[in-house]
Amino acid sequence: MPGPQYLFSNQVIDRVRREFGNDADRVIEQLDRLPSTRQRDRDRLPLAVLELAKRDVPSVFGLVEQALIDSSEVLSWVEKS
Repeated sequence: MPGPQYLFSNQVIDRVRREFGNDADRVIEQLDRLPSTRQRDRDRLPLAVLELAKRDVPSVFGLVEQALIDSSEVLSWVEKS
């Protein structure tokens, strides 16, 4: 039986596991709620959330909620930081 299919690459999952340790599964669940993007840019939004969250789980939750409202806003925040 194949493993779960995410909207982002294994590189994102590897980064989450490195940065969030025991909380990695919770963070991956949150990232999987993000709106899907074109295949070519599929990691852009999850990576923006991880960059802005700075290894803080509650920040991931808040950023995902914001991205569900307006993902372009989250992307613009990471470009400004």
